[in-house]
Amino acid sequence: MTQLKRRNVIKSLKGKGFRPLSEKSNDLWFGLTIDDEFVPQIKTFVSGGGQRQMIYEDNIHNMTHELHMDNKKQFLNYIKCPYSYSEYFRDLRRKNII
Repeated sequence: MTQLKRRNVIKSLKGKGFRPLSEKSNDLWFGLTIDDEFVPQIKTFVSGGGQRQMIYEDNIHNMTHELHMDNKKQFLNYIKCPYSYSEYFRDLRRKNII
């Protein structure tokens, strides 16, 4: 079962062009920005993660889908850095999402 530290996911998203859209208690919505403008079709929900501040398999699956990534491995590579912002941007353009 895959799990990620919530703070690492948030840090990675912020470092790769995502900005907070809204905040309710511990739950956050993040949207992709290009040239400091939000891309409305690319946003994801980061769960509060419960007491242990972890993001679990079901949330990872949802985030993968919300970010229009091909699979969980691609999402994990995006968070852990082998998959860069420029590669993600290129893939979104190739899929005609942006």
